[in-house]
Amino acid sequence: MNDQEDGLDETGVTGSSATPETVQVHRIPIIVGIGASAGGIEAFEAFFNHMPTSTGMTFVIIQHLAPQHTSILPELIQRYTEMPVKLAQNDMVVEPNTIYIIPPNTLLALFNGKLQVLGPTEDMGVRLPIDYFFRSLADDMQDRVVGIILSGTGSDGTLGLKAIKERGGIIMVEDPASALYDGMPRSAIATGLVDFVLPASAMAEKLTSYKRLAIDAKTNQITPHGKLTAEYLQQILFMIRTDTGHDFSHYKQSTMRRRIERLMAMNQIEDIADYARFLQNNTIGIQVLFRDLLIGVTTFFRDKDVFANLQKSVVPHLFQNRRANQPIRVWVPGCSSGEEAYSIAILLREQMTALKQEFKVQIFATDIDDQAVNFARIGLYPRNIAQDVPPEYLHQYFFETSNGYQVVKPLREMMVFAQHSVIKDPPFTKLDMISCRNLLIYLDSELQNKVLSYFHFALINGGFLMLGSSESLGSHEREFSVVDAAHRLYQRSQNGSTARPRVDLSSVNRDLPDMRDMPERSLQKTSPAASGIALRDIMETMLLNDWTPTCIIINYKGHLRYVHGQTSKYLEITSGSVDQLDIVRSARESLKIPLTTAIYRAVTQQREIFEPGIRLASDSDDTYINLTVKPLIEIIEKDNLLAVFFEDIDVPYPLDGAEKEAGLSTADEREQKYRLLQQELHDTREYLQATIEELKSTNEEMQSINEELQSTNEELETSQEELKAVNEELLTVNTELEENIKELNAANNDLSNTFNTIPTGIILLDMDFRVRRFNSAATQVFKLIAADIGRPIAHVFSELDYSTLLQDAERVFHSLIPYAMDVQNKSGDWFALQIRPYRTVQNAIKGVVVSLNDITTSKRAEAIQAARVLAENIFNTVREPLLLLDSSLHIISANHAFFDTFHVSAEETVGHHLTQLGQGAWQIPALVDLIEAVIQKNTTFQDYEVSHEFPIIGLKKMQINARQIQQIDGQPLMALLALEEIS
Repeated sequence: MNDQEDGLDETGVTGSSATPETVQVHRIPIIVGIGASAGGIEAFEAFFNHMPTSTGMTFVIIQHLAPQHTSILPELIQRYTEMPVKLAQNDMVVEPNTIYIIPPNTLLALFNGKLQVLGPTEDMGVRLPIDYFFRSLADDMQDRVVGIILSGTGSDGTLGLKAIKERGGIIMVEDPASALYDGMPRSAIATGLVDFVLPASAMAEKLTSYKRLAIDAKTNQITPHGKLTAEYLQQILFMIRTDTGHDFSHYKQSTMRRRIERLMAMNQIEDIADYARFLQNNTIGIQVLFRDLLIGVTTFFRDKDVFANLQKSVVPHLFQNRRANQPIRVWVPGCSSGEEAYSIAILLREQMTALKQEFKVQIFATDIDDQAVNFARIGLYPRNIAQDVPPEYLHQYFFETSNGYQVVKPLREMMVFAQHSVIKDPPFTKLDMISCRNLLIYLDSELQNKVLSYFHFALINGGFLMLGSSESLGSHEREFSVVDAAHRLYQRSQNGSTARPRVDLSSVNRDLPDMRDMPERSLQKTSPAASGIALRDIMETMLLNDWTPTCIIINYKGHLRYVHGQTSKYLEITSGSVDQLDIVRSARESLKIPLTTAIYRAVTQQREIFEPGIRLASDSDDTYINLTVKPLIEIIEKDNLLAVFFEDIDVPYPLDGAEKEAGLSTADEREQKYRLLQQELHDTREYLQATIEELKSTNEEMQSINEELQSTNEELETSQEELKAVNEELLTVNTELEENIKELNAANNDLSNTFNTIPTGIILLDMDFRVRRFNSAATQVFKLIAADIGRPIAHVFSELDYSTLLQDAERVFHSLIPYAMDVQNKSGDWFALQIRPYRTVQNAIKGVVVSLNDITTSKRAEAIQAARVLAENIFNTVREPLLLLDSSLHIISANHAFFDTFHVSAEETVGHHLTQLGQGAWQIPALVDLIEAVIQKNTTFQDYEVSHEFPIIGLKKMQINARQIQQIDGQPLMALLALEEIS
């Protein structure tokens, strides 16, 4: 058993956060959370093009969007689906078969079935909206959740998927091979929690199938405890034990059934008997079930209040009265991927830093999942752990890599990760603390009692036990005292006492001895020199007070500041003022070690150092000197200065009178050589000590430089992370803009084709009455070319007989009252001219629009109609009868005089053939031939006499005149007959 997260109790409700009062019964069967970043729009298109519109599910899209950019993502998604697409609003109730999209520069959450739109806090750093929403989604919907990760860079969503997995939801991730950007999919896959890795286009079918089997169908429900179901459950448990070696017989039945039911739906299996047969020949399926039962999910500093109380009440007590060589032993059973174990390690390291003392710490982190243990041992976590780890801990205990954050080596060295079963393997012993959070809730009461007995045995008297928020001691309450009931902190009763006193660790005296290092003593801390005193004056004062051997003044770094006397025997320099010349490097080879030692002792001890009988080797005879190094602070307050004296002597040590007279014996020579060797050994030791101290100082400086470089590197990496986030947002914006450009291009093409196809001439003028745009129809009236764009309209030549265009355009622009009139060009063509204000979508006036419609044809038609009306009026006014015939001698029209003279009506006349009038009275062949000749040959005849007996009016004698009537536009010829009665 290896879970380190809040689990499910018998009701299926998360133990840490859900209560009967807060659990909501959602009418939405499943809410699908979809997270994406760069390249997400293409993935959305592939996903929703294959998603049915009536699944009953709700979809919430969390896309990385630019904070200051208005997103058109809802409009883009709406193209791919018939489901309504809505921009999320605060307190909006989610509906089935609906898509909701996060607004820019916000965080989105789900609470009691309603969306909560939150503004980002200033101290968030890089925003991780996918993780934020997935966590709230898992808390609100429990196992009725599907988390989907599509294309994107970074690792946002990885931690949120862990929360979904813990609650029993399923996880789908886009196949990295099909994703435009595979950073987010690969980060999610690396958790080992992903159920399906699919192309976005294949997710819809798998999702609908899962929903049908897990929610809709009733045949897959295995909650009844019938004989058949129990038998198959026992078979499944036997197969798990055979394959993994771990017995889940005492695992809580309700949780186990829910997990099996979920995996059955994922594998599209509706009956538990079929699932048992599926596992029988499927080792991979058994491993998947095994790891799913473990629910290996955890985060850093889970339940911050618990860790804050642990740091305040328990951690200081672990170090109280602790010897440096006495180890602190902590056990974290069920450590999963190690986040909680490392969290405890950080708190212990912080306490050692506060005490300024190192202690040996051993943290045993164990789990039965070997993959989780190996992952924890490496200590490499995704970048979005920054959501859970405080910034100061993140910078101090982690270093950033290309794949995320890795725990620093000193912290990893405190850990001992091992595969271990808290149920069947012997427990660790002599432990100061055990942290077993939310492991017991998956065990039945019998196994809980067994594990708690192990814990009691493993802890020393006064050792601490930390459990999960939904766990209790059960029957072991008498063996532990309560430290903090709210945060499930207990302490093993002292000496097996059965009393249950509440231990108040806040009253424990945690004052420890001051372990501060001895303060450094350096000439650098001496008081500043008195102003106005020359180095020469200092030298003369010293020589008068003591002696006048060769003397050199140096600073505490060994740089020569002034030289007095001959130094060639000791140094390779000349007299005079020198600067930045090192005395040790300039010294003779045999003088380097004692000189370095003496200077080091004078600086560190702040006193005069005298080194007698130093041997100077030369090519001729060896000589001896006494070396003195004296801080000048004893004579005058001069900062960081030392005086080095070289005094020649005859023999290395003074002898009494008897020895001088008798000379040195052989024994004396050996003694003298022994003393010289001892002195050289002593000097060498001092020199090595000085070198070691110098190396330590150099090392400290290098460490300081390294810290600064690490700090700079962290800042650069933080900037790089921010740039990556900005780049993701820019990629998203760029994709949206590309889609917008496509729309604008299509609209522009439509507008251009329409603009240049319509016969109406259009000229757009800006607010200065300059030409902005025109179509081809306008060039028939105005001599416009492409170079005329930007020219004032008054400078453009026009064929119109219209000189007040500019004045009329100005009047329309200022009054906003359209103007219209008919104008004529120099060729006689007519145009209907209109001037209207140019209004933008925002109703702003940005100029005027001049339109010209060719109305020449209508004008001519009006003239013809007027002429026709005039002809008809004349035709009906003439007193003589008139007939108008077409080329086939059919009556087109007759005047009133004809109707009155021959007593016929218009119905009896118009449209009839001439020979049919008056019952054939007009059927006169000679007359018909004459009329046809008039029409065909454009001849005329006059005073043609006709005498005929008409049925009603009797005998009539008439003279007939005929003339051809010509028409325009190629219309048929006509003939006009005029009848004059002869008395």
